[in-house]
Amino acid sequence: MKKPNKTRIASTMSAAAGALGLRYDIVKAARVAGCAAFRANGTVHLAALKRWLKSHPEIARSLQDLPNKQVEQALKLRAERQLAEMKTAEAAGQLVRASQIMPTIEAVGRIARQRMLQIPDRMHQLFALKMQKILADAYIQGVAPQAIEPLDIKDMLATEIKNALRSLAEYDVKQVLADIAAQN
Repeated sequence: MKKPNKTRIASTMSAAAGALGLRYDIVKAARVAGCAAFRANGTVHLAALKRWLKSHPEIARSLQDLPNKQVEQALKLRAERQLAEMKTAEAAGQLVRASQIMPTIEAVGRIARQRMLQIPDRMHQLFALKMQKILADAYIQGVAPQAIEPLDIKDMLATEIKNALRSLAEYDVKQVLADIAAQN
């Protein structure tokens, strides 16, 4: 049966970093700075290293802003994996590059803008027709003309907005893409 290690000695600098919850570069910097916790056989006396680091906080502070090599490697691996996943999704048709879809979005946006800007002209025509009908009815009946009710105006406006949005929803995106391709 193995005896418990009462003095807590790590077999390597990496093991010491892991045992103390430190970054490897901090342990290495302590060794370079002359900490006596490091033995000639490569082992590290953990309690001595911990005491030395407490008495030399500038070592940890000097490395605080430097990137952690292990973290940087993990981030690089994650980015490479995500890139590979995106390429796979793109090849499967599940993902589209923004540069490919932007012309379509811009075209649909122009169409939406155009349809919404046409509403005032259509409303003007509708009001004019409604007023002509009110005046004609009043003339035929020989009475004073009535004003257009605010609810009628609201209903007319809501109908025009719905029509504009419905025509946009029914717009053929494939046709927009074909139009863009024809322009290029």
